[in-house]
Amino acid sequence: MEQPSHPIAYKEAKIITKNKFHHTWQASNRTLYNRKNPSTNSLVGIKLQSSAFATVFRLRTKYCRLLNHDNRLGVSHTDRCPCGCDRQDVEHVLHHSSRAEKWPTELSLQQKLGGNLQYLLTTGDFIGGTDILV
Repeated sequence: MEQPSHPIAYKEAKIITKNKFHHTWQASNRTLYNRKNPSTNSLVGIKLQSSAFATVFRLRTKYCRLLNHDNRLGVSHTDRCPCGCDRQDVEHVLHHSSRAEKWPTELSLQQKLGGNLQYLLTTGDFIGGTDILV
């Protein structure tokens, strides 16, 4: 960076330093920066919307509004799924519930929650299309 020959104000020096640091950090942390700013990421053709991302994240961590979790917190009176088969947890909703018959392909739980981007989009769309609040 070129050094000015005239004295500069503190405010101007602070702005120059901040901009230089930002550009250096952005260049060295390109992957992290692209994840935080998906509009600048040209490698990913399909973007996961924030609602689908939040749904998949909640299902992965099992901190979601399924009856099994609500019952552990004392919010729900039962942990049974309305279909009457089993506890309403993540595995039951994605594999064994009557809603799971609508799933387009047979995938493992790990693929549905941690597979490629297309699987994550399908999981988000599947849960969004049901009456389950996650």
